[in-house]
Amino acid sequence: MKEEDSEEFDSKIEDYLSNYIRESDHLHTRYGKTIRISEVNHEHIFQIISVIGKGYANMYDYVDNVLSEHLYKHHKEIKYLFNKDKLY
Repeated sequence: MKEEDSEEFDSKIEDYLSNYIRESDHLHTRYGKTIRISEVNHEHIFQIISVIGKGYANMYDYVDNVLSEHLYKHHKEIKYLFNKDKLY
């Protein structure tokens, strides 16, 4: 890997850790809602938080952080689709 590629990759790793492997900004688990996810996704998330997280985040934190970013990044598309579907 080239040095500039390596620096860019290192930056992406730091971004990933700071965005996802941390406590959620939202309410703690006891105030949240229960959802069901596939066993495959559950296992992937469990491995991520167990190995990478090392106690800095739990499954609730990770899923909440990933979902929050998704909703933020795609809010325009979601709003458009929501409003479009309300017309029918």
